[in-house]
Amino acid sequence: MINIPPFDSTQANILKAFLDSPERSQKSMGYAEAAGFLFAVACAPELVEPSNWLLVVIDPDNAVEINVDNKKAVTAALMSLYNDITIQVQKEKLQLPPGVSFRTDAMSNLEPDAPVAKWAAGFKSGYVWLEKMWAGYIPVELKEQFGNQLSVLFFFSSKTTANSLYKEVNNPEVTWTSMVENMQRLFPDALTGVALLSNSIHQALATRESSQQKSSGQNTKVGRNEPCPCGSGTKYKKCCGASLH
Repeated sequence: MINIPPFDSTQANILKAFLDSPERSQKSMGYAEAAGFLFAVACAPELVEPSNWLLVVIDPDNAVEINVDNKKAVTAALMSLYNDITIQVQKEKLQLPPGVSFRTDAMSNLEPDAPVAKWAAGFKSGYVWLEKMWAGYIPVELKEQFGNQLSVLFFFSSKTTANSLYKEVNNPEVTWTSMVENMQRLFPDALTGVALLSNSIHQALATRESSQQKSSGQNTKVGRNEPCPCGSGTKYKKCCGASLH
């Protein structure tokens, strides 16, 4: 059994050392990319088992030499990061993980080696991976708003994506520089917005499940000699059931 510690700089360094190693398989994600991907997983309307997403983050044929103890440490660090992101989503208090932040020059955040660019690429791949799952849960009245939030979080994933979104604006008064700066400004709100929608979906599902369980319980027939469901300890026929006869 793997012990999962709280996520801190130590866990972040374990992930960076492994995921950002130049010897790693190119099919595996880097640290910042994995963080973005796990944000998408944590926000998903349905639970995605770690056994599924771990194989996406780390290529099973990873070229990095790693012993059993290191493998456990990396897996524990990934689970720790996922748990930390999940808690942030539930509390709706979002922040990028250690080592992932915007560069001072807004334009430089579109460079492939920029931490935020890698995070955004990871988030985009995570959302695309789970897109069919999301489709059945987004309320019609929130689709446009959700689409706008996704656009902000996707924007820095690549220059191609950013340029495509810029062309969609089709407003001569909006310059390329102002677009990039505005997307950076909107980024924190977009993070929170996706978390809010995720939580509202989960709450709606929990309410529906609770209602169905109560309805099912009401339709369950209680035997005359069984303990009364009211909790009195008396047989049903001599308690609540007596009023039915």
